[in-house]
Amino acid sequence: MEDRSTTWLLLFSVPKLVVTGDVVEFGDEHNAPVLPVQNVTSQ
Repeated sequence: MEDRSTTWLLLFSVPKLVVTGDVVEFGDEHNAPVLPVQNVTSQ
């Protein structure tokens, strides 16, 4: 998902982009179980 916002000041603007998503991994049933992935947020 992508969220964009812009802060407008007197002579310039400050854009901000936040990208979030999920990781899906498909594993073979004969391999070791796949551990869940933790959410990561960076700004």
